[in-house]
Amino acid sequence: MSPPPPLVLHLVWAPLGPRALRDFLASYRAHAAGVEHDLAIVLNGVGVGGAQGSSRQELLAELEGTAHRLIELDRPVLDLVAFGEAVRAVEHERVCLVNSHSRIRCEGWLAALDAALLQPDVGMVGASGSWAGMRSYAQY
Repeated sequence: MSPPPPLVLHLVWAPLGPRALRDFLASYRAHAAGVEHDLAIVLNGVGVGGAQGSSRQELLAELEGTAHRLIELDRPVLDLVAFGEAVRAVEHERVCLVNSHSRIRCEGWLAALDAALLQPDVGMVGASGSWAGMRSYAQY
């Protein structure tokens, strides 16, 4: 019997505006995951951020046509806290955490991560393509 599908849990930091979610979803739609999975969107910080923040309606409009589960946090929190709260709200055994700035770049991206995670004695796998460097961090 095969294990239940993994969950892709995408964190949306609402003060970034709808573009971050739009860009993630464009990459998500463009690159097949390679394995059956569920998608959950975590709204963090909706209602904060002033004029540049996203409203709930703007974010939901970006999600139209994409099957997903919505998790809304009661208050804005840091990323790790947000992921922790979201993971406690789901029943999936395997979860792929994806932050607001993530963009998917290749076909089979989730299949590769999931295959590694299903190996004996493996509890966590990861991938990163960070923009951070000393020069870019100083400019940021």
